[in-house]
Amino acid sequence: MFSDRPGPMARQEAARDEPQGVDPQSPMRRSSGDPQDFHIDAEAAEARHFGGIVASGLHTIGVYQRLAALCHLNRWKVIAGRGIRDLHFPRPVRPGDVLTGSFTIEAIRATRTAGDVVTLVSRLVNQEGDPVLAMTSDVHVTH
Repeated sequence: MFSDRPGPMARQEAARDEPQGVDPQSPMRRSSGDPQDFHIDAEAAEARHFGGIVASGLHTIGVYQRLAALCHLNRWKVIAGRGIRDLHFPRPVRPGDVLTGSFTIEAIRATRTAGDVVTLVSRLVNQEGDPVLAMTSDVHVTH
């Protein structure tokens, strides 16, 4: 379940557990736009580097965004995402993985126009606690 840990705004954390992963029969798999065989073909994926089907990086980012929006961002007055940097996929996401998402507010900067830019340091881990995504992003929010 979602929880906010007490502390100053600049160190607020958010987390949520939710089953995710890659269902080889899902419409997402068929419509992901990434036709590489290690994402969509179980037999071909067995012979590839990962030894089975794995989620694409964009799918993994999508899982993070869904969790972040459901848990927190949907309560903010978000204008738009400003960018992603330091994006890493340390381990693949596999069918049946349960992912936990979290972010820490690293900084808040006022803009010359309306609102602020909030810098998030984000991560997803699998059910073993192994990281599958790490990134830093900026979100433009209004008051």
